[in-house]
Amino acid sequence: MWLRADRGVYVDGDATTPARPGQAVTLWKDQLAGGNTAANDARQAAQTARPILVDDFGRSRSPALRFRFGSGSHLRVKDHLSLRSSGAGLTVFVMYRLNEIRKSDAQLVTKYAEDGRSHGNWGVDLFQQSGKPPNRPRIYFGNPAKPNAYGGGAVAKHSVSDQLPHQLTMVYDAGKVAIRVDGKPREVEAAGDPPPSPAFDVKETIDLLVGARVVTETGGNHGAGSFFPGDIAEILVYRHALPGKEIARVEQYLVGKYGPTIEVPDSEIAAALRVDPHAIRLRSRLATLAASRKEWGKIQPLIDVGPPPATHLLEGGDYLSPADVVAPGFIKVLSDGTNPDQVADENVDGSQTSGRRMALANWITRPDAPSSALLSRVMVNRVWQHLFGTGLVATSENFGVSGTPPTHPELLEWLANDFVTGGWRVKALIRNLMTSSVYRQASWRPRGMDRALAMSQDSENRLLWRMRLRRLDAEAIRDSVLAVSGRLDRGMSGPPIRLNARPDGLVVVDDGKLSTPSAKWRRSVYLMHRRAFNLSLLTAFDQPLVATTCSRRSPTAVVSQSLTMINDAFVFEQAGHFADRVLEMAGDTIESQVVIAFRLAVAREPTVVELQACSQLLKSQRARLVGQGGELRVATRTALVRLCHTILNTSELLYAE
Repeated sequence: MWLRADRGVYVDGDATTPARPGQAVTLWKDQLAGGNTAANDARQAAQTARPILVDDFGRSRSPALRFRFGSGSHLRVKDHLSLRSSGAGLTVFVMYRLNEIRKSDAQLVTKYAEDGRSHGNWGVDLFQQSGKPPNRPRIYFGNPAKPNAYGGGAVAKHSVSDQLPHQLTMVYDAGKVAIRVDGKPREVEAAGDPPPSPAFDVKETIDLLVGARVVTETGGNHGAGSFFPGDIAEILVYRHALPGKEIARVEQYLVGKYGPTIEVPDSEIAAALRVDPHAIRLRSRLATLAASRKEWGKIQPLIDVGPPPATHLLEGGDYLSPADVVAPGFIKVLSDGTNPDQVADENVDGSQTSGRRMALANWITRPDAPSSALLSRVMVNRVWQHLFGTGLVATSENFGVSGTPPTHPELLEWLANDFVTGGWRVKALIRNLMTSSVYRQASWRPRGMDRALAMSQDSENRLLWRMRLRRLDAEAIRDSVLAVSGRLDRGMSGPPIRLNARPDGLVVVDDGKLSTPSAKWRRSVYLMHRRAFNLSLLTAFDQPLVATTCSRRSPTAVVSQSLTMINDAFVFEQAGHFADRVLEMAGDTIESQVVIAFRLAVAREPTVVELQACSQLLKSQRARLVGQGGELRVATRTALVRLCHTILNTSELLYAE
């Protein structure tokens, strides 16, 4: 079973209305199915006991289901063979966070009845025991030899009695219990009647519950400690004991998706930085922190390793003929009488650093100085260029006399001044521009305007009377396709996605070197870039080379772009996922499929003509495939895949209007 809050969460039991943050959840669909055609879906019929979908889990601010202790929130999964172990083994992964600390067991996932009739099966919770640390992760089982007796294992000393995200891994393997918390193995002690001998093959029907321990027959509550007071983002249940390598892969996937679950308090970081201000002197402190925290990998900082080398004038330009030493200094045209023209070498806090970088930073941001005046205007212009397609100064790389003068010099001055007085905050600048009436214009003719006349007077839109029609950047095109198909992995940080150059000349994602199963669907910013070695899909859409400076992109419109979108295997694959997503949301009604496809891809309803044409296409394609001997279900999906592939190739998906 695979329950993940970023997919398959609905407000209704018929899976027609996806849940939005703040809404109660009736159905949490299993993304794995486990051989069950109906899938091991988690449901809750009672309105008062439904969990709430939230979107603030972990560092990645991911979706999660919020279970409330007072209302008895929980979900029920009907018993199925795929929820029973295939042998003497079981593996459970849970991503969770407590929202309140209680002195009672907090149930995460359970599958057994407690009325004496059943031999149990199993449960995962945070265990409370007198004289022991609170909230210890535990996995426990019913004992087939002793009704109402339970055995299992709990973390011996480590407590997770806090309100931070945590990742639990529970493994039962032939009488042995292993528990990992946040990717690290923990010492386990017996909990109940050791050794655990669960009755995995029990024939009695026992539902699996998420967030609770409830008596199955009556549906009532089994004590106040039966419910989980917190958020659950993801649950994976395997019917056997996974080997260590597979456990590591799943844990890496969860960390990449939700971010590291270990939190270092800000006060601890600040204290460490005050004691050791330089990276070279932080090694002992970092070693101490790493001893009790997750391995973060290699950090590669830039540090001074000695006095700076001297720079000489070169006679005749020959490096073998050094002349006078040239001291570091500032650009005179950007300096005034109050600014020093040269930087004096000096130690800072008794360290080896020369202080040159700090002096440059202070000089270039000094208030009311020519240097900061230029910097602020260049920065504001770059942000404007990114949002509007062309900067107020079109030559964003050249603010000199040979560059293009600003179209709106007073606006540039005002924005630069507001940017500096606002503390150089880029986020505030972006918010200011995106909420303006200029940014909120459409690219087509504004209401009441004669477009032909306007174009004849201002064909380059220097007066900003409409938004420029802009093609998305290469990375945004790939990410948009993934977002529409529902496969975009929004996980933050982690290793880059490696690429593979095939013999046919295409550069594609290397499926054999993925850190997690969904890594190939991560955002394009995580793709490996090495000089001219870029993903072919991105190269077709003018992704710049990383070996050269690119102040602004120059999008082209060439035939190879259309051919790439039509024939690329990645686009075909995502069209299939797009179709599956539409079928899940719209069902078998053709008109609903067309409407949902347009909503997901281009964020609007189809016109009457588009709805009629697309519906006719689906009907004719389905009839043709059935006439060729295909099954109706397969023909329906195949026809929808072709429509979705066509929609992914529309200009409306590739251009920002």
